Amino acid sequence: MIKAILRYTDCLQDGRKVFTVLTNNKITVVGTKYNWSMYPRVVVLVKDYDHLSSLLHELNTSCTYEVRLVKYHTVKER
Repeated sequence: MIKAILRYTDCLQDGRKVFTVLTNNKITVVGTKYNWSMYPRVVVLVKDYDHLSSLLHELNTSCTYEVRLVKYHTVKER
């Protein structure tokens, strides 16, 4: 499992589009961080690097502005 932090631009309904793509792909959302910023962050758990890459591609094609990968690391499964 990979724990990844994604950053998106909260403008023109992109926040709704991000969470729609995450729920359609059945991605586990660990948390969100807004901090009164235009660039909120979402912490997600994905299966592997290929799944993370395809998720980023789908997010960037569906959103108006870009979705960036801020940080990631592997997590041991329980």
